[in-house]
Amino acid sequence: MITPQLSPDGQGLGWLTHDADLSAVAIRPFPAAANARPPTVIRGRPGERFTYFAWAGTAAVVCSVDRGGGERRRLAMYDTRDGAFRQWIDFASRDSAADVRLVRATGGEALATSERDGETVLFRQRFDGPAEIVATLPAKSLKCVVDRATRSAVVDHVVGGGRQWTMLDLTGRFDEPTSTLLRLGREDERTTSPLVLDSGGLYARWSVGRDAATLARIDTVTGSVNICAEHAGRDLTRSFLLAGRPFLSSFGKGRADLLRPHTVAARQLVAALTEDRGAIDVHSVREDLAICTGPTAIRGLWAVRAGEPGRVQRLAELPDVEASDDCVTVTATVTAADGVKLDAFVTSASHGPGASRPCILLVHGGPWARDDATPPRDALELAAAGFSVVRVNFRGSTGRGKTFINAADGQWSGTVLDDLESALTQLRCRRLIGAGSVAVVGHSFGGYASLMLAARGWPACVVAESCPVDLAALVACYRARQPMHADELQRRIWPDPATVALSPVDVVDRVRCPVLISFGERDARIPVADGVRYARSLADRGIEVSLIVHDREGHRLQSPDARQQYADRRLSFLRRHLVSGTVSG
Repeated sequence: MITPQLSPDGQGLGWLTHDADLSAVAIRPFPAAANARPPTVIRGRPGERFTYFAWAGTAAVVCSVDRGGGERRRLAMYDTRDGAFRQWIDFASRDSAADVRLVRATGGEALATSERDGETVLFRQRFDGPAEIVATLPAKSLKCVVDRATRSAVVDHVVGGGRQWTMLDLTGRFDEPTSTLLRLGREDERTTSPLVLDSGGLYARWSVGRDAATLARIDTVTGSVNICAEHAGRDLTRSFLLAGRPFLSSFGKGRADLLRPHTVAARQLVAALTEDRGAIDVHSVREDLAICTGPTAIRGLWAVRAGEPGRVQRLAELPDVEASDDCVTVTATVTAADGVKLDAFVTSASHGPGASRPCILLVHGGPWARDDATPPRDALELAAAGFSVVRVNFRGSTGRGKTFINAADGQWSGTVLDDLESALTQLRCRRLIGAGSVAVVGHSFGGYASLMLAARGWPACVVAESCPVDLAALVACYRARQPMHADELQRRIWPDPATVALSPVDVVDRVRCPVLISFGERDARIPVADGVRYARSLADRGIEVSLIVHDREGHRLQSPDARQQYADRRLSFLRRHLVSGTVSG
């Protein structure tokens, strides 16, 4: 569940959901009765992925990426009553290179940004008329925040070697619609971001180091910065207006808080819900109501109403759009070797003995991502084929605060892999999975982890998809294509000169099991040539290796035919080499 939002009339709740292959907007009545019908699901067209969602009256407005058509980004409107496509917003589809981001939608118009040729255009698109350009900035934008009345905006964008926050007038009353609010140096870039704009000023997450989230208020007239509060070891994740005042949600150390910046007070809201399982997300849905969504094993919605911030009301269990009647998922909390708690999920077919099935460890990408009790499509397909599929939120995964994320820095080839092995050992002891051989499957960072685990000698076989095989080459690729992220990636892999972070190419001589490795020909993130050389190194040593390079595909497969053909080859490979237990065929 991503960014749940209440409809303007308060009668419907909508949210965005997606995995690697599916995008959908789910709509259900609000508040929902216990026996309410399943949500109405609005699905995108083949190859279309939704990235932003907002209400516009009774319609759902989404920003979509049409990956079947050259990564075109467009704004689309769907009828929430029957899910029927209503119209494209023409301005956004003017150029296949345009990167459109939906900022806000109302009953009659959408405010969005579009990037092209190094410029950022903020435009207002009326649903019954042409688009109106509000401002043009000669730089790439990172974020745009708009005040409640849609009268002014602040755009965070790249300028030279640093960043600049520009104030925009959206009313057309002034001769100069843009003005510089403040400039940031490179040392301020890591955790500084505008959050919410109101008449009291601009509230922002301010950079004070890796393990502290400082809330600051910037005077929109003078540009002066006033620190409101510091929260060591915490992260500010959401911002919104509740009862007309700015609020921000913060998580860390196993609890979530609702921050009231105008009083510099933090009130604990949901510690009883989060326990030690990580934080919840807090979203604003209307003036007097905030919606909280639970992580991992905690499912459902909770509400916090203005005037009663200490009382949390459970609204409903929300069935997931992609829930399957053919598979079941068991959630377990396991303990790493050093005592750190980890969430693990075992998905298998709902018929037959689970402990006798061959097992697949499915490692998520990122590593700054997370799994939850809703299995992705890959897990459902493999479980339906007769495997028990294990997913683990190892250190570096999101959802447990910054300390948990930062624990993976410098440990990609160490603690992260140890966490995965510890989880498998404990799940075997609890008889949630069998004692036989295990295959490891992963995409991107998950593929890296698969190859590194192969070098430890125990997997029966591994499948690595669109993964880096040389970390130094990965950083060099980012430096050439996404320089703003290269320094952060390098710091995560090598936080200090003494850090030893091994790459699959460093341990290729230790691999003994069969390997299936695949890449997209047009992958802009991963140096494909390095992967081809890695596969040749295995073949030269007599290791069985299957190399697939998908024509006209990127980091993820988008063509339905390519996805199906690859899924068939992967399943055949796993059935051939994962011989423990019986796989249905």
